[in-house]
Amino acid sequence: MNQGDLSGIELTASTIVKCQLDNLYLPGIIALNITFDDCRLRYAHFEGASMVTAKFIKSNLFSSTFANVNLTEALFDGNNMQSVNFSGAILARAKIYNSRLEKVDFANADLLGSNLNVDQYIHLVHDKSNISRFPNGSFSVIDSSQLIKDGSAEHMVSEQFYC
Repeated sequence: MNQGDLSGIELTASTIVKCQLDNLYLPGIIALNITFDDCRLRYAHFEGASMVTAKFIKSNLFSSTFANVNLTEALFDGNNMQSVNFSGAILARAKIYNSRLEKVDFANADLLGSNLNVDQYIHLVHDKSNISRFPNGSFSVIDSSQLIKDGSAEHMVSEQFYC
C-alpha cells in the first residue's frame, strides 16, 4: 500500500490471534492515531508516512524504518526497539516510556519537546551530532562545508582564468 489512509485503525493481539506484521510495507501512508498494541513489527517499513499521534504499545519493532515519518505526539510505551531507523523523522512531543532501545538511529530527527533524554541514550544513537533538534529546542552543530554539491566548479573556473 502506498499513500493509503489507515487513520484510527487499531491493530492488537488477543489470546486467540497474534499481531505479527513482519515485513509490513506502508511507505507514505496516512495513519493518524493508528494503534499497534502487542504487535510484532519486524522489518516494517513506514518511510515518508504521516503517523501523527500514533501509538506503539508493548510491541516489538525490530529493524523497522520510520525514516522521514511525521510521528508528532506519538506514544511508544513498553516496546522493544532494536535497530530502528528514525532518521529524518519528526518526533516532536513524542513520548517514549518503559521501552528498550538498542541501536536506534535518530540522525537528522526533530526531537523537540519529546521526553527522550539523548544523553541517557547516547550509546544507542549512532551519531549524536546528527540529531537536528534536541528535546530542549537546541540544534546540533551543523557541518556547513559543501552544503551545495557543485562538483568543485569554483576550482575549475579559477584554473581556466589563471592558466
